[in-house]
Amino acid sequence: MQDPDAPERFLFTDYFLSREDLPALRNFCTGVFPQVFSSSLYQEESLEIARKEVVLKVSGVYGAFDQPVSLKKRFLFKKNGVQVQFILKNDSPLNLSGVLATGLGFALSLPKKTPPSVSVFAGEARHEVPDGLSLFTGAEWLLICDADSGVRFNIEANESPDLALRTEETGPAGAQGFRAKSVGAVLYWPVDLSPGYETEKTVFLTIKD
Repeated sequence: MQDPDAPERFLFTDYFLSREDLPALRNFCTGVFPQVFSSSLYQEESLEIARKEVVLKVSGVYGAFDQPVSLKKRFLFKKNGVQVQFILKNDSPLNLSGVLATGLGFALSLPKKTPPSVSVFAGEARHEVPDGLSLFTGAEWLLICDADSGVRFNIEANESPDLALRTEETGPAGAQGFRAKSVGAVLYWPVDLSPGYETEKTVFLTIKD
């Protein structure tokens, strides 16, 4: 996510950060604040093949007091997408305050007869998203459409998150090389947890053609 010239291609990269570091996250400058989860190795906790479900867990420390925190991710794979449940736990004896975030990135090949479109429903209105950086409060859904192929990526959450979007064309300008419509999205929620408590967020990614 740090290279502004590279196509955005990542799924469910997780962050826990302070509110003071939120402007950097909104600008996709994720390398400038401490990495609690995103640079750590997740461990498999369970795998249920019949249910198409896998649970991963990662632990880290946060803030000036090195508070232990943990994150479980429950993936439930479906025919047309995936549901991801995030369970953040405050494992420390102190109150925990920060921002839980997860990032996704897509790269749609160019050129196309009809340019890909990006739209967001937030504030009781639908917004067509231009190239550049866009911020939304309480986003209900994000829709990325590739009109030429008919493929649509729809992202929703069980609690309307705030949303940062970066959309741009990337790649060489000439005929050689891979050009793409790059769409980076970060969904984030403020978190305040007492010692030993958890919070749960769920994100739904649906792919339709």
